[in-house]
Amino acid sequence: MPVGLPVPTRLIVPTDGAGVSTIRLICPRGEDEQGGASMAEAGASPSTAASRRGLVGVVRSPVAVILLSIITLGIYSLYWIYKSFQEMKDHTGEGVGGGLGLILGILLGIVVWFLLPHEISKMYERSGRQSPVTAITGLWPLLPLIGGIVWIVKVQGALNRYWESLG
Repeated sequence: MPVGLPVPTRLIVPTDGAGVSTIRLICPRGEDEQGGASMAEAGASPSTAASRRGLVGVVRSPVAVILLSIITLGIYSLYWIYKSFQEMKDHTGEGVGGGLGLILGILLGIVVWFLLPHEISKMYERSGRQSPVTAITGLWPLLPLIGGIVWIVKVQGALNRYWESLG
């Protein structure tokens, strides 16, 4: 960061229009201007701190994901892949993100079967919790007829439980 530029210590987030919420950020090095603790003093790594303060993803019904994917002939599934990867990237600051996730979904769909549960697993591990899915969950879509449905239920269910645990 160039010398002389102020380091932001707070993020102002508008709420429902009735007021403004202030979220205090922890600075990567040293104390912030308000005298707050640094990440090192708080005993947190940047990825741990990011997972605590990052954006929370949307809870989606696995049944809705399945039905919308069928009704739109797979177009919704590409949107769902994009949003799932992007929400995890926004929350943790790590991972492939929505754009690359979407490209992989279009060109190499089978990779997404393994990568999405793997990234969910890493997100759980960063928060110190046991993940309900792993990269091996990607084998489910190989089972004819029901495998893809089981995969979506497991993957979206794991995402839902994670987002709900954050409030």
